[in-house]
Amino acid sequence: MVRFHKRNGIVACGHPLTAEAGARMFQNGGNAVDAAVAAAFASCVCEATLTGLWGGGFALVFSAPTRSANLFDFFVNMPGLGKQWSRDGLDFKGIQADFRGALQEFHIGRASVGVPGNVLGFYHLHKVYGALPFGEVLAPAIAFAKNGFPVTKNQAFVSQILKPFLTDTPGARQVFAPKGALLSAGEKLHIPQLATTLEALAREGPRLFYQGELGQKMAAFFQDGGLITQKDLDAYRVMVRKPLKTIYRGETILMNPKPSSGGNLIAYSLKLLEARSFRRQSFASADFLKILIEVMRQTNQTRGEKEKRNPNLLGSTTHISVMDEAGNAVGITTSHGSGAGIAVPGLGLPFNNMLGEEDLNPLGFFQMPAGVRFSSMMCPVMAVKRGRPRLVLGSGGSNRLRTAILQALVKRINFKMPLKKAVEGVRIHWEADLLNVEPGLPQKTVQALLDFHPKSVLWKDRNFFFGGVHAVERKRNRLNGAGDPRRGGVVRKVV
Repeated sequence: MVRFHKRNGIVACGHPLTAEAGARMFQNGGNAVDAAVAAAFASCVCEATLTGLWGGGFALVFSAPTRSANLFDFFVNMPGLGKQWSRDGLDFKGIQADFRGALQEFHIGRASVGVPGNVLGFYHLHKVYGALPFGEVLAPAIAFAKNGFPVTKNQAFVSQILKPFLTDTPGARQVFAPKGALLSAGEKLHIPQLATTLEALAREGPRLFYQGELGQKMAAFFQDGGLITQKDLDAYRVMVRKPLKTIYRGETILMNPKPSSGGNLIAYSLKLLEARSFRRQSFASADFLKILIEVMRQTNQTRGEKEKRNPNLLGSTTHISVMDEAGNAVGITTSHGSGAGIAVPGLGLPFNNMLGEEDLNPLGFFQMPAGVRFSSMMCPVMAVKRGRPRLVLGSGGSNRLRTAILQALVKRINFKMPLKKAVEGVRIHWEADLLNVEPGLPQKTVQALLDFHPKSVLWKDRNFFFGGVHAVERKRNRLNGAGDPRRGGVVRKVV
């Protein structure tokens, strides 16, 4: 295990307690990976409407001692190894979520759950790079689950959208509506059964989740109506890949490589932008935004997919960005989709519904072979200059996360905006021939965009829809961060 002794660092993420967990690791003498893994486990407790132990994701890590970066892929696998099944026997049903008046259909149930990777991914990341004991890294998440924590406004907002998912079964209601109704902002959420599960994980390690008692319980749970088998859990592996690398405006940009699609699409957008001249324009100018719209349109065309009439408006994903003063850097993006609407009573484990997310199943549901890793739009990103990470960022938001990341990069690199302004400032998003525009642009720019693209939606306020970019940077050897208010962004710095 590589050990670092730097105590100074910074965390940007989507919840105050997620940030606190990471900051506590710096205070205890840990490094950026300790902080990122502690924050990630905490997010599975405090951001349980977005991610969880039975979700999946990606971590992009830069190691200062080796001056090298690796991408850890622990996204979900398609289940069903060794199982004979028919569609008629599956627990798989459509359910609707109301996103500000727009109804969205998702699919939930035992057959919507993919083979999870978060637990093994977090553990493997810590084993390779962490400095503190694994139990110490898990301690904040255990304490939050055991002692409870107040629901934030952001959590309450997402919970109301996902109410049909969070109240569909007794197991789900036990976690998210223990008194019969979803908790409001400020009310305290306790998940003591999840604390017990995390304590067992601290003692026994990830084998508990995959081959041990808990894994066996899960395999048995999914026998009736689900696809996950013990063979699926035994076969699951964390994939370590070399990041996708592209050069943009003299900076090396590291991203999530294939089989995931987000990195390649962002890289393609950057190449299109680099071929255009807009140095005399501002980000908020109509001339530049027309270029950006055309880049988004061309990038979507490269996906080779039929545009969806009803793209995922929610995008239940969260991101954590971390740096320490030794030069180590981590970006972790995780999700459990919209949630499967089920949880095993007594264990506090909400499940992913990746098999029921249309965006992740472009060929149709249940078309992937068992054991195959799902592709994802999720994309932790780093900008590296002179051999050191100078910027780490990522976002939630389904297909909007890549345009959110793209705009934050362009604002910071091209237009030299302060990081806070680059993260919080107005965004646009083009998809399926519809232009979405946040408020904050000059009126003449808005009118020019409407003339250019009449099929547009003008939003009245900043919204969860446009992603949630959480970013940290090193500037003149000082650490700085910005959390996106669209998704409860928080920054904690330990000096």
